[in-house]
Amino acid sequence: MSDEDVIAAMRQWIEKAVIGLNLCPFAKAVYVKNQVRFVVSHAPHLDGLLEDLDRELDFLAAADPEAVDTTLLIHPTLLPDFLDFNDFMQLAEAALEEHRNSPHFKQYAANGVFPLVEQRQAEFFELI
Repeated sequence: MSDEDVIAAMRQWIEKAVIGLNLCPFAKAVYVKNQVRFVVSHAPHLDGLLEDLDRELDFLAAADPEAVDTTLLIHPTLLPDFLDFNDFMQLAEAALEEHRNSPHFKQYAANGVFPLVEQRQAEFFELI
């Protein structure tokens, strides 16, 4: 599957699930303004995926929020099992914690986004 196919599938999922089911109240506004950056990772292992995540967090912290508001880092094959993905999220959250002091991420913290994301994540896990 090409990167373009992976991104197209992700866009479809965002439109139908994330926006369509209103799983994230912030998604639609940035999506329709093309402020979402889609990046496909080809990392052969979790350490490489964490490096890709760190690189994207650095990119996002330096980006103009009017141009790029969020990044979706997509790896189509590395974490096929949901429980493995869920375990990886703890590592990803630790990486995000290191970046929370950047100006880009401070605006989200100031607007109460992090607690809302955590609440939505908990609601999602209750559904499954």
